[in-house]
Amino acid sequence: HPSDFESCKKIWKKCIRTGDICEFEFRFLHKASGEYRWHLARAQALRESHGKVKKWFGTFTDIHSQKLKAEEITLLRDTLELAQAAAGVGTWAVDLRSQTITRSSYLDKLYKIDSTEAQVSTDTFQSRVHPDDWSLVNAAFNTIPTGLGQGETDPEVRVEFRIVWPDGSIRWLSAIASWQRDKDGNVTHRRGATFDITAIREMEEAKRLLNIREEAARESSRLKSEFLAAMSHEIRTP
Repeated sequence: HPSDFESCKKIWKKCIRTGDICEFEFRFLHKASGEYRWHLARAQALRESHGKVKKWFGTFTDIHSQKLKAEEITLLRDTLELAQAAAGVGTWAVDLRSQTITRSSYLDKLYKIDSTEAQVSTDTFQSRVHPDDWSLVNAAFNTIPTGLGQGETDPEVRVEFRIVWPDGSIRWLSAIASWQRDKDGNVTHRRGATFDITAIREMEEAKRLLNIREEAARESSRLKSEFLAAMSHEIRTP
């Protein structure tokens, strides 16, 4: 394919110069079908006893189906990421054996985590949890259900907690999670979704404060009325 020619030529020239193993992907025109199909080229140098490259041998492998499948998976993943960002939800899965977490990119935004690693330690996220909420989060996410009867499923875990961003800002998060077991019934993963409920919590707090002020105003009015009534009685009574 014309779009692949220069990049393939650059890689091949570098391998010729260095003698390194050569590998690149490119689209190749099949005259019978008239379509370009993806191929993988691999080549390795055969050297003489003193190290000089004698010749190259290699293979061309048709990877068109795998390439299209990979592109489809990438498209689906990107679409899911956009949908999660629009909904304000981050998804995640914790491997309980390695204590590593695989997550969507939006979860990093919720926690203000700056990492390009596909998997990171759970400590990375746990370190953001507000100290006063740590025991709550720990109990919710690290208490594995036991004693389930035949046909019973693990209950969902729901918890609301605060996190502290690097700049000191406090955010409220809500998480829902479930357990994943292997064929022997052993819990191997914890999977879930997390979303920001800071605005909801702030509205609830504002409503609570408003109710307190209204109640205080009513009590003040009642006390004022009682005081005026008592004063009126005292004035009228010699």
